[in-house]
Amino acid sequence: MNAKYVRNVLGIGLPMATLAVGLIPYLANRSELPSRVATHFNTSGAADGSLSLTAMLIVTGVMWFVGSGVCTVVAFGRFAMDEYTAPVAAFGGAFVAALGAVLLLHTSIDQQGVTDWQLVSVGWGTILLFLLASLGAGTFGAALGQRLPFVPAVASDEIAPTMELNPGQHVVWANTMIQRWVVVLTLAMTLLAVVFIVLVYSWFGGIGFLIAGLSTGLLARVRFQADSSGLRVQYGWFAWPRTTIDLHQIKRASVIDVRPAKWGGWGYRGSLTLMKRAAVVLRSGPGLHLELQSGKIFVATVDEPEVAAAVLNAEIGRQR
Repeated sequence: MNAKYVRNVLGIGLPMATLAVGLIPYLANRSELPSRVATHFNTSGAADGSLSLTAMLIVTGVMWFVGSGVCTVVAFGRFAMDEYTAPVAAFGGAFVAALGAVLLLHTSIDQQGVTDWQLVSVGWGTILLFLLASLGAGTFGAALGQRLPFVPAVASDEIAPTMELNPGQHVVWANTMIQRWVVVLTLAMTLLAVVFIVLVYSWFGGIGFLIAGLSTGLLARVRFQADSSGLRVQYGWFAWPRTTIDLHQIKRASVIDVRPAKWGGWGYRGSLTLMKRAAVVLRSGPGLHLELQSGKIFVATVDEPEVAAAVLNAEIGRQR
């Protein structure tokens, strides 16, 4: 697909498609919708919160407008955007726009003819369907964003150090990064989860904060190891999950200056499977950059990245 076609699909086609998904059913059924619609449900699926129909339309409309706006900016923006930020931003924009659309779609269909919003219920399968549809739209947006011709995320002044290894000599480099601010954030989210579950009696809010806390906690401690087998990254206090990149997959290891804004922010960003590039961004500054044989990119901010790159490049040279 040429760049013009990709821009039109991402900046116009995708927003219009999500708009149609939500707006057409609403326009067809709005005369049969109640003045107040159910918008919040407890763990058993029964409605326990509502909004006026106008407020519901505003909320989902804002979601669509913001998400579509991001997609349009990524597609047609005149400022330079690197090849990593583009798919990440497109994913987020498409996900939010689609989520707003499917929420309005479900409300327009499921609550048609309802006289009292308290009689409405929703199943976990429906909620899962919302998320899968939104994730599908986000993945499609990311795939389009990856095809756009943006400036490279990697600086041109990257260096690729190496070292001399004697026959039979093997060097192992290891480093563990512990982020205190991530530990504090994890504990705060866990505490909020307890508050929501015990005091507010909101299982949805509690589970949401608990999942966010557990996900954040994976980056509180990250261990790196580079040797003749390649690079291994272990996340969290239990060294799971892991990212393993075998030596034969690595084309070149180098050191670059990593700026979170250019890699989608702090945390684990991207996916080697879906976006063909991933980054573990724990801070700004020097980072390890791996160019893989498949054309994929892996980046990690870690102390002494030049030593890790030198070990990997030496082993790559010996393997060749």
